[in-house]
Amino acid sequence: MKVKSFLNSLTVGDIVAYKMLPKDLPVDPDREWRGKILQAPCLDCFYVESLEEDTRGLTELIYLQQIVRKVY
Repeated sequence: MKVKSFLNSLTVGDIVAYKMLPKDLPVDPDREWRGKILQAPCLDCFYVESLEEDTRGLTELIYLQQIVRKVY
């Protein structure tokens, strides 16, 4: 398994691309969502603000395993 080295450097304000968890039953499990990190309440999770047009401004809790990449 390839290690995502950027995960160690994520901070509040960073924008990330992430995927929904299978338990959330996404219609398109391969879709990448974009969000801005607002807070890191624990070592393996973040609160993000959605940057997607249809859900802009909504806050969601995501886990490290969901993050695909950092968006620059």
